[in-house]
Amino acid sequence: KTREENYERIGLPDNWIFEVEKEKNIFPDFDKIIPHPRCDEYNDLPSQEAVRDSQNWWLTWNRKNWGTKWSGYCYESENYGTYTFETAWNGVPDLMTELSKQNPEIEFEYTYADEDTGSNVGKFTFKNGEILTQFQPESGTSEAYDIAFELRPDRKENYSFVNGEYVYSY
Repeated sequence: KTREENYERIGLPDNWIFEVEKEKNIFPDFDKIIPHPRCDEYNDLPSQEAVRDSQNWWLTWNRKNWGTKWSGYCYESENYGTYTFETAWNGVPDLMTELSKQNPEIEFEYTYADEDTGSNVGKFTFKNGEILTQFQPESGTSEAYDIAFELRPDRKENYSFVNGEYVYSY
């Protein structure tokens, strides 16, 4: 017998198997910050074609309320209080402002960078729903690349710094 077979399974019907899943460390769960509408339109009912013009259609609602196509993914806990996650298309500073408002005693730092290295990047500090600091350099500047490399240091090896700017070198 395996170790698992030695344990009594009180209360389970015969031949039932239980599974223990690893805890999911998901931060932030966008739906817990701003819950999506619980309605048919959000779920493409009766069909996507029928509801795509509704303000409650999932794509329209998510982009308007979360700032991105869907909730975050590829979550990792770097260390206590430091998390990384990815989003589709955009950073989510407005959503982080709301998270900050919901947790007024915590000062949040939020840094994001688009998958297009050196474009659509920013750094923010929030407390109690207020933006304390904000830095969103213009795409293509060395400051924008520096933020991108801060989040994805492995990408820096594909660039050279020439005459004050980053140049892709493959």
